[in-house]
Amino acid sequence: MKQLRTCVLVFLLFICCARSFSSTNYSYFRIPIALLTKQFVQSTGFIRDHKWDDTYAFGYISIEKVRALPQAVQPYTIELDALDWAQNDYDPKTLQVRNLAISSSASYEAYHTYETLTEELRNLAEAYPNLATLNTAGKSVEGRQLWYLRISSQSKSIAKPKLLYISSMHGDEVVGKELMVYLARELLSSYGTDDRITRLVDYGDIFVMPSMNPDGTAQKQRFNSHGADLNRSFPFLSSRNESESYEPEIQAIMDLHRKIHFLVALNFHGGSLCMNIPWDSHPNQTAEQLFGDDPVMRWMARNYADRNKPMYNVHYANFVHGVTYGFEWYQILGGMQDWASHYEQSIHATAEVSNVKWPQASTLPTFWQDNKDSLLQYLEDGLMGVHLRVTDTHGNLLPVNVKVDSLRRSLKYSGIVHRVTAAGLQRVTIEAKGYQMKILDLPAALFVGSFHDITLEPEK
Repeated sequence: MKQLRTCVLVFLLFICCARSFSSTNYSYFRIPIALLTKQFVQSTGFIRDHKWDDTYAFGYISIEKVRALPQAVQPYTIELDALDWAQNDYDPKTLQVRNLAISSSASYEAYHTYETLTEELRNLAEAYPNLATLNTAGKSVEGRQLWYLRISSQSKSIAKPKLLYISSMHGDEVVGKELMVYLARELLSSYGTDDRITRLVDYGDIFVMPSMNPDGTAQKQRFNSHGADLNRSFPFLSSRNESESYEPEIQAIMDLHRKIHFLVALNFHGGSLCMNIPWDSHPNQTAEQLFGDDPVMRWMARNYADRNKPMYNVHYANFVHGVTYGFEWYQILGGMQDWASHYEQSIHATAEVSNVKWPQASTLPTFWQDNKDSLLQYLEDGLMGVHLRVTDTHGNLLPVNVKVDSLRRSLKYSGIVHRVTAAGLQRVTIEAKGYQMKILDLPAALFVGSFHDITLEPEK
């Protein structure tokens, strides 16, 4: 370690005059954590991946940039096969396979390709026309549709909370993609026979996008076809340039959010087991730094992890029984959950559902059993809260700001309010320009189609 520290000092001197790069010719490397200074990341463009231990971290970096490192540092950076690491569980220190899955001769369902996923989603929409519609948010770089199923009972015409599940923005993290298919099947086939699922479909407006990066999955790689990491490509919290051009997959998701306000969202990754909550891009140490809806976000994350035994057993370092703050795990900029939570008023988290990113297909039923209850619970939590219909004295819906005392964010609504909170009595402040403010104590409850009707009087 003394030799490594010396190499780090040499390297820091080297990067003082180094220039950043924009190459997308990335390769997968193991890097000593001691090298991962802020200067190293800024100078090399290193994209950190989920795998790590107390000595090493893993991620993507340009081969040309590695070759430009001082010779004293180069021996500590080891190039690896990214797909091989995605498909097996390696020990970070020894680089040996720890738990190689054993092939089985028993029949099992294969991973969906883009073509078979398209066929499956079309078949589900056709089989359940009163519950599901197939839509596209846009196209990938290579023209593949970003399909999503919208699942909700058409017999209920009320304004419902909109809940989004989205997976595989990293193309080689595909367990979540299959979980989304299993979930869609479960929601549709069990409607009318399972009370819990029937309630979710009756009173939730559920959007399920299995594959946000179909090009990456087709190429068995993390990045899209332009070589962009989609979870580093959203607007930063410090700046939002509306005139900037974005990757087509990013622009499609941004447009979808602007079209449909998602009250609650969860995106699915692989490479670890945890619920990762905002913020990814800055510390979460003080009340002022925390996400404004942190109490409800932690409550929902806790509910997910507690129902997933393998995830719950992750309890070390910054992981509290499977729940962690993003920045305290490792910092990223341009992530989807920070963008959606900050700019779009969502409660958006990340679920890491598999240590191995692309495990054998024969293991998928186990992942489904580990996550099924958690997936349903997270949707159910999205229906919990204070539900209001705010009008003027003539019965017209009023644009309002709504603040709940247990949470820090004051959010804007068109007059129909779904404000996610934990169960219990909530003190709610309702404001509209030109009208008298109201402060009410209201019970939070699962949404089952009814609202608290609130009338605001004009200011005198």
